Amino acid sequence: MEPLDTALDGPASLDAYFNQSDHFSVYTHSVKSRVMVLGVFVAYLFCFVLFLNWLRNFFGNLFENQRALGMMAQGSELNNFALYALAIAAVLVALAFFFYLFWGVVDVWGLQVCCSKRELRVQNTITGWSFARLTGVGSVLMEDVAEIKGTKLFTYVHAKSGIVRFSPVDHLDRLIETILTNAKDARIVH
Repeated sequence: MEPLDTALDGPASLDAYFNQSDHFSVYTHSVKSRVMVLGVFVAYLFCFVLFLNWLRNFFGNLFENQRALGMMAQGSELNNFALYALAIAAVLVALAFFFYLFWGVVDVWGLQVCCSKRELRVQNTITGWSFARLTGVGSVLMEDVAEIKGTKLFTYVHAKSGIVRFSPVDHLDRLIETILTNAKDARIVH
């Protein structure tokens, strides 16, 4: 009950609480980045639906014409198989792009990098901890941070307790500067 008693002592103890607490700076993607990624995803979704509709119409018309002309000869079966294989490959490639862009939307809209003097926390508000390994979610203590490595798609923060990863957020330079200031043993690796 002691924490409750000190919390009710008045403004002086509340100020003491705020002075000792660990304040986080939260870094996310900019609104411009979020809108752009969502716009690309919606445009691709529209094109994907048009592509699937075109495939359905193409194969429907192809088989109607073959039946009408009586072209079920030996050579047309091989051609039909090749067209099916090509269509399945095209749908698989289109689905791969779809899931890649969907994952981009989830990453850009859900990513939060919380940085304090003591801790660096990477979280995704959409997926939570469900796909922690895939999203790079986790937390490391600043005193354990050993190195920071930047790539084209991600920034990796290696610590003794683990690795966190995040895509380039807005004001990334300020975030890196804060990490280097609070993590005394950290170094940048190229």
